[in-house]
Amino acid sequence: MISAHTNVDRGIFGTATAMLSSFLGDCDLNQLVESSEVLDPWEELGGLGHGRVLSLEEPRTFVDCVKSLELSFAQPRLWAFPGYSRKPDSKLSRIAFCPGAFSEDFLPLVKKAGVEMVVSGEVKHHLQLAIHDLGCDLVMLNHDVSERVVMPIILAYLRRLFPSLNFALDRGIDYTLETSN
Repeated sequence: MISAHTNVDRGIFGTATAMLSSFLGDCDLNQLVESSEVLDPWEELGGLGHGRVLSLEEPRTFVDCVKSLELSFAQPRLWAFPGYSRKPDSKLSRIAFCPGAFSEDFLPLVKKAGVEMVVSGEVKHHLQLAIHDLGCDLVMLNHDVSERVVMPIILAYLRRLFPSLNFALDRGIDYTLETSN
């Protein structure tokens, strides 16, 4: 089987949509696609989106969002940085989910969309500073953690297409394991 990594990231029911689904819990993917906004710095490639912006129905604090991300992505070792100007009890409602490595091309789209928190797999240091200069919170999950959430969606699709075949799912690195010195 051939898996085109970036194509999965850019798909309508791809990695960014899977990130939203993981954060929100059990929900209808079609409804998620309709209710979220596309962040697509490479729209000329098809306009499917590489990132998505979620507007929370009920605003939440930075700490509440981080706790939800830790649980929903089974990731106790994420990196979370509140925005420079955020007050501890202030609430946010617009979150951008950008799987894998955050691209500089997202910055003007994040600003234009009024995003208050960026969730990505990894972000280079100068881009972390640029995100904070926009007044946004930042959460980094680890590159693979931000992308593996799409695998159960792909697995279910393949099982529907090929019910007589067996498929296995590798869950990736378990970051919850303790290491000894």
